[in-house]
Formats: sequence, C-alpha cells, structure tokens
Amino acid sequence: MSQQLLYLKNLKPDHTNKSEVAVIKEAESIFSSLDKALRWMTKPKKQFSGMTPLDMIQRGQRDQVSQLLTKINQGSW
Repeated sequence: MSQQLLYLKNLKPDHTNKSEVAVIKEAESIFSSLDKALRWMTKPKKQFSGMTPLDMIQRGQRDQVSQLLTKINQGSW
C-alpha cells in the first residue's frame, strides 16, 4: 500500500485538510466507491505532470483536481 493511500485511509475528520475531504467525497460520488476514489487520488496523472491528485491538493491546486473529476463525471475525459 502506498504511503499516500495509507495516509488517506487513516484520515480523521477532525484532523484533516477540508480540501482533501471535499475532493475525496467528490471522487467517491463519481467512482461509487471510497476504495476506488482513494486509489484514484494516489495514482500519478499525466494531466498533473505525473503528480497525484493528492499532491495537487496539498499544493493548493484543488480546483484543477475538481475540474478533472467534473470532466470524468461528464464523460468528457
């Protein structure tokens, strides 16, 4: 299990970055599974120059992650 996936699985609502939680919930809704959402969050994406969605969020680029999730949800990706 990757360090990032382990980190996400151990998040506690009162100890987390609200941006991370919001995007995880958005991804869970789109992928219909928390496990799938967490895996997606921790896999490098070419759209993010090889960074993971979690990396992007932690660098203050939550909007880019949400935009990609929206495209996936709309079937335009």
